[in-house]
Amino acid sequence: MDSHDRPAAHGDLTGGIHLTPAEWHIVFDAASDGIAILEPDLRIIRANHTLAGWCATSPEALGGRFCYDVIDRLDDAPSHCPAHKALETGTPAHANCDGRVLVRTCTCTAYPAPAPDAERSRRVILVVQEVAAQCQVERALRQCEARQRRFLDSAYEGVWEIDRQGLTVYANARLASILGSDDPAALVGRQLYEFRPRTSSGSSLFATRSKEETGEALECVLRRLDGSDVFVMLSVVPDRDDAGHFVGATLFVTDMTRYREMEAALFQAEARYHALFENATEAILVHDLSGRFLSANQLATWRLGYSLQDLLNMTVVDVEAAECAPGFPERILELQRYGRHLIETVHVTRDGRQIPTELSSQLVEYDGQPAVLLIARDLTERKQMQQALLRTERLAAMGQMAAALVHEINNPLQTMLSCIEATMNFPLDDEKRSRYLEVMYGETRRLNAITRRMLDFSRPILLDRQPVSIADVLDYTVTLTTRQLQQARVGMQLDMPKSLPMVWASRDELIQVFLNLIMNAVDVTPRGGQLRIAATARDARVEVTCTDTGPGFSEEILDHIFDAFFTTKENGTGLGLSVSRTIVEQHGGTLTAANASNGGAILTVSLPAHSAGHGL
Repeated sequence: MDSHDRPAAHGDLTGGIHLTPAEWHIVFDAASDGIAILEPDLRIIRANHTLAGWCATSPEALGGRFCYDVIDRLDDAPSHCPAHKALETGTPAHANCDGRVLVRTCTCTAYPAPAPDAERSRRVILVVQEVAAQCQVERALRQCEARQRRFLDSAYEGVWEIDRQGLTVYANARLASILGSDDPAALVGRQLYEFRPRTSSGSSLFATRSKEETGEALECVLRRLDGSDVFVMLSVVPDRDDAGHFVGATLFVTDMTRYREMEAALFQAEARYHALFENATEAILVHDLSGRFLSANQLATWRLGYSLQDLLNMTVVDVEAAECAPGFPERILELQRYGRHLIETVHVTRDGRQIPTELSSQLVEYDGQPAVLLIARDLTERKQMQQALLRTERLAAMGQMAAALVHEINNPLQTMLSCIEATMNFPLDDEKRSRYLEVMYGETRRLNAITRRMLDFSRPILLDRQPVSIADVLDYTVTLTTRQLQQARVGMQLDMPKSLPMVWASRDELIQVFLNLIMNAVDVTPRGGQLRIAATARDARVEVTCTDTGPGFSEEILDHIFDAFFTTKENGTGLGLSVSRTIVEQHGGTLTAANASNGGAILTVSLPAHSAGHGL
């Protein structure tokens, strides 16, 4: 039990109030505090109903019991007992009794009182007051303050409390860290203006009081303890008394250093992006999902012949050839499905020139919205090189064909020569002369057909793409190679369904591909062998297989068969299959090689089937 003196307002409990004994009894028993009159030995002479009620007994039952037994539940009076001290000093004494009268928190005040007659020793009036509610409020308040301090000390923001003179009365750990201190207590008592607060523009922090009054955030620069500056965001919440007078403020401080560094990094990244964007070696364009252009670099505007402002008022369809533009919606769907897309198209410049273009597309975010980033590569030079390679390969093929056609041309010439000699050297009747003329006419037509095939094959390749029948291409190519097949004694089996989907392609380029495949197969197939060409439609694609009965491919050859200038022929160029695969891939297809299960080689060409409105 903790005790200390508390001076009384009066020398005795009555304070000079004169009541009759009956009135005193009424006041005594009606009091809300517990009251007991004690003998000098601290025995209870009389207790009121309140104290007895707290002890769950009657006033009479408390008579004769020691006060320290009732109040403190002790066997002996403690030395700091207020009743004992009041008897010794003759002045009131006070002590706290925490939970010892049942479960109550009480205060005990002992008042010395005169004895009823001079012969008896002085008595003590003990007043016990319950203060549980007050203690609970105080305890709750202390807990609330402790929670608030814990919250403030662990807050991510710096918290700075100042009084009306600008002196620091509280700083949390985060504020101390921002200002360059390990100890928040080191800031207490320091003036706010020691830290030279000023706005980012250099003006005094409180030059404009409107933000101070409203608590609106301010961009501010503070001077740290080591003399360096720190950029912060500051919110000021003023504290006022009941009369509205300024008595202090709470400042919430956010360190903006990292944000400033991020802003600087973002600015540098944007500058690098802009430099790369504008100085890229390829044309770069950005458009939304509807096709409207959002941005373009200088090369794109230069190549297409439009200003940037012109392009921003145009769409993808406006700069594509008419046969390519209808495929735009399908390209967007494929982009949304896979995120990337690679196609060949044709761009049309402002003056009407057509530029073969490879478009690499990727979904990106532009100004917070989904968009498409296009990298447009001009294929003009590549196409010219491919044309040169194709011409080289076709000339080589023409040499092989010419050697094979010598006999085919010689036969009709010999027939015609014989008919002419017979007509010139022998007398013929009209019927024989007419028959010889018919033979010469027929052989002349056959020669014409042979030379026409040669001329068709040797003319420049047309790269215009359009719907093409694979069946027609295969029929034509087989016709071109009939003589070679006959001379090599290689049989040909052509299997095609009655109806095959069209493909979007250059007819001449496909003829070149299949001619290469057939000629290669003839070269490796032994006499009496068989060459089978089969076409099928599968999964919106047209697939053509060319299977021979030759030796097949070794593993080493299979790894390099499509490499440019790789050849196993003594006089080969090594360009045929390489060029063929390039052509097929530019048509959105694939060309693969493998060994057939029953021997020989199998080469497979797979091309996307043409659908109405799809021009890519």
